[in-house]
Amino acid sequence: MVAALTADLFGRKHFASNYGALDFAPSIGGLVYATLIARPLYDAESAAQGSDDCQGTACFGPALALASASSVVVAIPAAVMLRRRVQLRCRPLVVGMSDR
Repeated sequence: MVAALTADLFGRKHFASNYGALDFAPSIGGLVYATLIARPLYDAESAAQGSDDCQGTACFGPALALASASSVVVAIPAAVMLRRRVQLRCRPLVVGMSDR
């Protein structure tokens, strides 16, 4: 599905480069998120509990809430861009031609 969407959204001229970037991006994002965001939150909560092993939902709750919030923040511009793309495709090709 990602390959078809890549070709549809960006064209076929630089398909391999675009597909590689889209395929590799989640790996980089996951690494950055796990090491820079989730780990410090987990370590802070385990230190607050006075142990190396964190217990309960407080260990991962803040990290999951932040991941959910960032997904919503990214979904908004993606929806706007999708709407604009659909509107551009629905324009008449000939000046004066009405929508049917």
